[in-house]
Amino acid sequence: MREAAPPGRVVEPGARDVVREGGAAARPGRDEGQPQGGGFRTEAEMEVWFTDAMRLLSIPEAGPDGHEARTQILTLVRESRRVKADLPAYEDIRRRYAEGVAFQPGTTGEYLLGWLAKHKEAGDWASTTLLSYRRTVERLYLTPTFGGVPLDKLRSSHVLAVFTRVDEESDRIRAAKESEDPAVRKSVAGKRPTGPETKRRNLAVLRSALQEAMVDDKLITSNPAAIRLGRGGGRKKQRSRAKLWTAERVRVWRESYEARTGEAPTKAQLFAAWRNTAARPGRVMVWAPAHLGAFLDSVEEDRLYAIFCVIAHCAAVRPSGSGGEDIDFESGSAMPAEQIVQVGWDAEEAELKTDASDAPVRLDEVSLGALRAWRVRQLEERVAWGGAWTDSGRVLTHEDGTAFHPAQLTRQFERLAYAAGLPPIRLHDLRHGAATLAQTGRVASDASLGSFGERA
Repeated sequence: MREAAPPGRVVEPGARDVVREGGAAARPGRDEGQPQGGGFRTEAEMEVWFTDAMRLLSIPEAGPDGHEARTQILTLVRESRRVKADLPAYEDIRRRYAEGVAFQPGTTGEYLLGWLAKHKEAGDWASTTLLSYRRTVERLYLTPTFGGVPLDKLRSSHVLAVFTRVDEESDRIRAAKESEDPAVRKSVAGKRPTGPETKRRNLAVLRSALQEAMVDDKLITSNPAAIRLGRGGGRKKQRSRAKLWTAERVRVWRESYEARTGEAPTKAQLFAAWRNTAARPGRVMVWAPAHLGAFLDSVEEDRLYAIFCVIAHCAAVRPSGSGGEDIDFESGSAMPAEQIVQVGWDAEEAELKTDASDAPVRLDEVSLGALRAWRVRQLEERVAWGGAWTDSGRVLTHEDGTAFHPAQLTRQFERLAYAAGLPPIRLHDLRHGAATLAQTGRVASDASLGSFGERA
């Protein structure tokens, strides 16, 4: 039996601990070419293993100061022998000890989930940012990729393999969309290839997490995500320039639309084909003045008419977060104090993105008149509903006073534009109507709309 340690003395793991875990040498009379129940094939093999194990245990400084680290290394030695794996690399353990890095940092998946939880608890990110990061981690980095890989064993090759699979899936989607077989095209309906900008954002999430693992948590000694992606993944994303729905573009789009809808399509199929962004000439499309005028004329009786006027005439981004107190009817201006953002499906109040976002918006006479008429209608609805009316404090409300969900506004805009027989644009791009109205009396060109482009 091991002798009891004198009071105040730390018993260090030593030779007997290592030999006991390492196993016995082959007994005389047994075939030395066969493993002996977890032991070594030969005494010479045991001596080499024993020497390497003791070398690892000699890395921490002698005495009580190195006891904890030495015990952790002994655990690694025992585990490697139990699973019949190689001993930990001496240089790796020595570097980890010198830099104060953990010997066993756990799996990559465990760390990434813990990283998300830590920042959620600290309130470091907006809800939309947290949701975006979590979706990226769960979709790309947990299973079946490298979530189970020990964090200290994660390499750049693991990360590159993930994005290789992303590129392969993008190629498959593109090929399917171009197929002449309707069934193949249908199989990728609603799916889009992953572009360079999205890949860069996804990589940035992993890079940020692993940078904290290296610098703050001392779990790894290098960042495997500090790489550049190929296939355009490392090039700077160019600004998407707005394109005008010219007569020729409308003609080509309508021909394509009719070809894509086929024979006897349902109403749902017709609407889905109209909404198809891939069939548009560009990501950011702008209506000509005639289109914008036709749309506003067609929705004049809709309860959202005033909001569409403000977006189109004043170049305002979707103002669903504005409250009644944000509009000054006397000066003819509005100053939004916050924005409504979607977190999954939930809508939450959030601060405006930039200081310039809360600058006053000058309202033109058309928009101001529409807002006055809307305010009267809203007050009438409040009286009609009585105590059941909800005081949400929002300009944009349902009949009972409850606020519109941002997605409801977007979908209603699409339905109205579709019903008006107009070529499709995003609600976000309705704000470019201010530019097209400024061009009334002369031909608007893509170049004149370039300053209204946005980052994709």
